Amino acid sequence: MTVMTVSAPTLAAQQTALLTDLNAVLDRHPLAAAVTLLFTPETIALAPGEVLVQRVDTERGVIELHPRNVVDLAPGDVLHATQTMDPADDSFLDYAAAPTAGKYLRSTHEDGSESHIFVI
Repeated sequence: MTVMTVSAPTLAAQQTALLTDLNAVLDRHPLAAAVTLLFTPETIALAPGEVLVQRVDTERGVIELHPRNVVDLAPGDVLHATQTMDPADDSFLDYAAAPTAGKYLRSTHEDGSESHIFVI
């Protein structure tokens, strides 16, 4: 007699299935080439003072996320979209009215856009 154990799919398996389904839908759309799908699980544990930095793996065609301490950021680092602030956010504007940054980093990207990082 064979005994089979059935377990619930893991969260990672469910997320992978979701992304596979979404990519299949995108592949069928005529404007798919203009769409980039970024996924960051909310459960990624970051230490205090860490942010997610994007690295492009051109061979695999993916953007990898790497945790990095804010004080170790380099001008060429690209923060993941979930790690940026809306410059129109009222609390951000209130905070920026009295700056206390100890370190300032500015980065110019290949497309000419700039990132500004203030380390407190």
